[in-house]
Amino acid sequence: MPNHLHLILTLSDCDISLGEIVRRFKAIVSKEAGLKVWQPNYYEHVIRNDQALMRIRQYIQNNPLEEKIEFEQFYK
Repeated sequence: MPNHLHLILTLSDCDISLGEIVRRFKAIVSKEAGLKVWQPNYYEHVIRNDQALMRIRQYIQNNPLEEKIEFEQFYK
């Protein structure tokens, strides 16, 4: 994605909260990049069943193609 990131995390028997995981991830990436590249918040959604997981995976896989199509149509 040119302007956002999708992640699916599985947290089983994890002692660290999702918020702390995201905070650490953002800090490490910002440090490596040498600049702050993140928006202040994030969107989270609990995936409750396999059917929802499959739909979300399909969305993530198809999202770059759809964005490319929209980009090309917009700038033609």
